[in-house]
Amino acid sequence: MTTYSFANRVETHLSLAAAQPTTAVASTVATTIPSRVLGSFLLAAAVSGLLVVVNQALDAWSENHVLMAWAALWAIGFVAIAVLATPAHRLARSLRTSYTAWRAESLAQAQEDKMWELAKGDQRIMAEINAAYLRSAG
Repeated sequence: MTTYSFANRVETHLSLAAAQPTTAVASTVATTIPSRVLGSFLLAAAVSGLLVVVNQALDAWSENHVLMAWAALWAIGFVAIAVLATPAHRLARSLRTSYTAWRAESLAQAQEDKMWELAKGDQRIMAEINAAYLRSAG
């Protein structure tokens, strides 16, 4: 296998290009779970966990006050939904944005790696990459 003296410069150039995902790659990644659905699941999980803890705490007290414990549990549930809805949806949007960016970067890096492996075996492609690097550097 032929070793090129400019291989490390081309690798640096390819890694910089991979850090900036293209719009074509970003548009293919947009088919993930909508953030509203994810936010709703996060909210349901948080409220369910809170209600389990509150139910355990109210269990000892509810021996003589079953109706009051039931009303308190429902009130705490509604308050928890009202308080936690906005943070859960913000977290879901943040997670979706992070995942989309990570996935686009991952796909771009995979494409760059595939092109680099192809260029290692084909001198014409390697010459094109070198010419592109020299054009961008000069």
